[in-house]
Amino acid sequence: MSDSDSYETFYNKLEKIDLYFLYDRKLKEITIDQALELFKEKNGNFSKLKIIKNSFYKYEKVFKKYFYDIIDKKKSIEEITTEARKNANELNFNIENIPDIIAGLAVILSLSVSDFIEKNHQGEYVLKEKYNKKYLLQPHCIQILGVLMLLDIDGKTNTISSKHLAEILTGQGKSWTLALLAGFFSLVGCQVTVGCYNDYLSRRDEGDFKKYLDPFKFTNNVKYRTFESMCEEKLTSKKHNKKFRDIIFDILSGEHLSPEYSQENENEKSILLIDEVDVFFSHNFGAMYCPGLRIKNKCFVEMQKDIWENIMMSKVVDKNQLKTLANQRIFNSTSQDKMLSHLVESNLLEDHLENMINTALRIREDMRNRNELRDKYRIIDNIIHTKDNDGKFVSTTWYDYEDSFYYLKLMYEKQKSFKQVHLDEDNFGYLSIRCGLISYSELPNSYDGIFGVSGSLKALSAGEESLLIYYNIHKRSYYPSFFGGSKLKFSIPNDFVIKDCKNDWFDSIVTRVRRRIAEDRSVLIFFYNEKLLDEFFTFYSGDLRVVPFYITQNKIFDGHKDRVYSDIYVDKLIKDEYAGHHGKVTLLTRVFGRGVDFQAEAKVNEKGGIHVIQTFFSMNVKEEIQIKGRTARKDDPGSYELVLCREHLEEPDSVGMKTSKFVNITKETTYDELDKQRTEIVDLFCRDKLKNIQANKNRHELTVSFFERAITECNENNRQDFIKEIKTL
Repeated sequence: MSDSDSYETFYNKLEKIDLYFLYDRKLKEITIDQALELFKEKNGNFSKLKIIKNSFYKYEKVFKKYFYDIIDKKKSIEEITTEARKNANELNFNIENIPDIIAGLAVILSLSVSDFIEKNHQGEYVLKEKYNKKYLLQPHCIQILGVLMLLDIDGKTNTISSKHLAEILTGQGKSWTLALLAGFFSLVGCQVTVGCYNDYLSRRDEGDFKKYLDPFKFTNNVKYRTFESMCEEKLTSKKHNKKFRDIIFDILSGEHLSPEYSQENENEKSILLIDEVDVFFSHNFGAMYCPGLRIKNKCFVEMQKDIWENIMMSKVVDKNQLKTLANQRIFNSTSQDKMLSHLVESNLLEDHLENMINTALRIREDMRNRNELRDKYRIIDNIIHTKDNDGKFVSTTWYDYEDSFYYLKLMYEKQKSFKQVHLDEDNFGYLSIRCGLISYSELPNSYDGIFGVSGSLKALSAGEESLLIYYNIHKRSYYPSFFGGSKLKFSIPNDFVIKDCKNDWFDSIVTRVRRRIAEDRSVLIFFYNEKLLDEFFTFYSGDLRVVPFYITQNKIFDGHKDRVYSDIYVDKLIKDEYAGHHGKVTLLTRVFGRGVDFQAEAKVNEKGGIHVIQTFFSMNVKEEIQIKGRTARKDDPGSYELVLCREHLEEPDSVGMKTSKFVNITKETTYDELDKQRTEIVDLFCRDKLKNIQANKNRHELTVSFFERAITECNENNRQDFIKEIKTL
C-alpha cells in the first residue's frame, strides 16, 4: 500500500489487477477468427468478412505502434492525440481511417484506465515513472469488432450509416463502446449527445469519459444527458445561452424585448448515442415533457396564504368570497407593482386564480378522505420536493399549484396558523406558467445520426419493433459474449413462486435470504418502490439475522444510520464495502437494476456468487433481464429468484405500483402464463403510443416553432400577440 494515497486508491488498483487477469485470459482464449465466428453465429453471415478482418488487423497494428511509441518515449501523449485528430479531420476523412482513429482513442483509454499516465505540473499528460506494462487493460477484440461494425466499416460507400443499434450483454463493456463512439464522432467534427434514462448512470459515465479521455480535450463536443435534460436543451439557444422559460418570463413580465436575429450553426452534424435504447423506446416513447416557469411576486405570496387560511378556518368554503379576497389583494398591489400591473393588463390572472382556489380545495378534500398526497410530497432542507415518476423526490418538478398549497398545508399544521411559522417563499407565491410541450419521441429526429446500445435488444416485442420502424432504424448488431456462456443459475420450477398475500410474500423472501446467507454469499433484493422496501425493512429485516443495507433514489442506510442519497455513498455500498461481501444483504429499488456493477468478493464467488431476488414482475421482460444481469457478470457465477405476491399482480395500485393488472392469478399460475399476459400488455401499450405520435408531434413542433420565433421576432409592438400564443401552448 506504500504507493497508494488512500484505501480507495488501493482498492481501485486491486480491482484493475483483477480485471486485467480476467481480460488478459479472455484475450488469449479468443482469436480474431474465433471472434468473427461468434459474430456470425449471432448476426448471420457477413458479406464482407475480409474487410472487417483486415480493419481489425489495422486497428491492432496501430494500437500496438501507439502503445510502444508512448512506452518507449518515442512520442508524447499529445503527439498521439494530434495524430488521431489528423486522421479524423473531416476534410481528409476516409472510412478506411476508422481503425486508426479508434486505435488512437483506445490506446489513450487503455493507458488511462490502467493508470499508466498522469498530468504533470504543466498540465500535460505524460507516462508515469512507475507502471507495469504487463498489466494493460485494453478493449477485447469482440468490443473493437463491434465498434467497427457499428461504424459500418464493411459498408459500400465512404460514409457511415446514420442509424445503427447494438446489443451488448450486461457486464461486457457498453460504457467503453459508448465512450469510443462518442470520442470518434467528436473527432470527425460532430456534436455528440449521450442520452441515458438515469441521472446516476449518466453522471458516472460522464465522469469516466472525462477522466479517461481527457488527453483529447473534447471540451463541449461530447455531452452526457438524461432524456429530461435533452428536452431542456431543445428549448435553449446555444448561441445566446438563453432558455425558453427566460424568454417567456421577459414577455409576460413586461421586460424590455430585443429580438436576436442570429442563427445556430446548421452545418454542424449532431449524433445521438442512446444508452439502454430499449428503455427510451418503451417508456419515454409517446410521453410529453412539460417545461414550466414560476413567476414570483409578493402579492401571490400573501394571496396564497389568504386562500389557505380561509379554507382551513371555514367549515363551508365560498369560492366567490375567496376570489373577491384575492382580487382585492391584486387591486391593492397593482399601482405599486409594474410586473403585476402588466400581468393584469394581459388578462393572465383570472384562470390562474381559479386554478389556485380549486387546487387548495382539492388538497383539503384529500386531507379529509384518502390522504393520497401524503406520500407525494416531502420537505427537504426547507424546500418542498415532489416524487417524480421514478419515485425520487425532486425540487425541479412541480404540478401547477399543488406543490405550493401542499407546502402551506404542511407548514400550517405545525401551529394551526402561519403566525409563528417561518415560511420559505421559494416554495409558494408564484404564477405557474406552462411553457409548451416537448415530445420525447421527437427528440431523436432532431439528430443527424442515431446509435444505441442495450443489453436486451433481441427481446423486443412486436409493438416495440414498430417503434424502431418509426425512426427508420433497421441496422442492428449483436455482440457475442467473450466470457462464454452465462453462469447464472435460474430454474423456473425451483426459483419462481407466487405467494397469496403480502405476509406470506415477505416471509418467503426472508426464508430465501437466510438460506443464501448461510452459504456465505451476498444477497441483493430488488423491490418495485421505496414504500415496499421500507415496509420490509421496518417489519421483517430483523428476521434476516443480519442488518441489511438499503439504497433507494432518496436515501441510503449503511448499517449504522440513514443518509440522504449521494452517488458517493452508493459507490461505496456497491463496490468497496458492502453489497458483494459474504453475509451481506442489500435492499434496492428497481432503478438500480440496470447498469450498476455490483462487485463480489472472491469468497462469495467461491460459494456461488451474488444471489438476486426480484420481488415484482417487470412489465417489460428487458427489465427482468437487466436485474438478472446484476449477478453472474463477466465470468462470475450467480443465481436469481423471482418471488411474487398475487395481491400485487391483481391490484398493483394498492401498493403504489404503476403497472397493469394481471387477471386470473393463483399460486399455481406459471411463469409462461404471466409472460404471455405481459407480452400482450406491452404490445397494446406500444400500439397505443404509436397512435399518439402525430398529436404529440404537432404539439412539439408548435412549441419549438414558438421558441424560435420568440427569440427572433418578439418585440414591444407584437408582445400581446405572443402572450395570446403562450396561453395556447
